[in-house]
Amino acid sequence: MNLCMLYLFLFGPFRNTDTNFLCNIIRDDMIQHNEILTASVKNTTSYVKNVIGNKMEEDTIKEIKRLHNQLEIIRKNLNK
Repeated sequence: MNLCMLYLFLFGPFRNTDTNFLCNIIRDDMIQHNEILTASVKNTTSYVKNVIGNKMEEDTIKEIKRLHNQLEIIRKNLNK
């Protein structure tokens, strides 16, 4: 919430305004910030999952290639 607006309600010309009105403004602002924070966390979580997933996929492919090469060596030795 804008601190200037809060100041106006606490000390300025709006200080005699209904407190429910001020509480509703603060509540709405908190809800909005919570939604933004939630979206940010979801985006970050998704990004991290993609990065980790890609790294695991790369590692898996490397391991498969390594095992495939070992298998080829074993086959060659068996055919000798």
